[in-house]
Amino acid sequence: RSGTDLEQQYRRTLDALSKESGLVGLMYRKSQSQIDSPAVLQRLVLNLIGPEGRNWTAIPAKEKGEMFEHLLRKAAPNIGAKASQFYTARALLQAIVEVVEPKPTERVVDPACGTGGTLLAAYAFLSSCYDLDRDQKLA
Repeated sequence: RSGTDLEQQYRRTLDALSKESGLVGLMYRKSQSQIDSPAVLQRLVLNLIGPEGRNWTAIPAKEKGEMFEHLLRKAAPNIGAKASQFYTARALLQAIVEVVEPKPTERVVDPACGTGGTLLAAYAFLSSCYDLDRDQKLA
């Protein structure tokens, strides 16, 4: 899709997601597009997904988090905010996790989870300090 057709499909998709049950519906319930032009939306889709599509499940979580942070940095000037309102710098998260020193038996909680940076930093710390088994990696 392209142009107005792409923009309309995007809005229909947001609307459909808002009507889903459970967490997905809750997350999208009052979603609004900050993308003000079909051309900008098309560039975004082509830059992120590419013309041939992309298998998102094959991309590691760390890379997805980096892509999301990149999008926030790019979008921040358009929504009149600084990107740091939406995510915490990775170096700060790494320092916090190193001070806390989580253990594999402990639960890491990020109640304001935006990009998941705190969870990713904790996972990286645990992976580098412990030989995690399959269940611990999935927990």
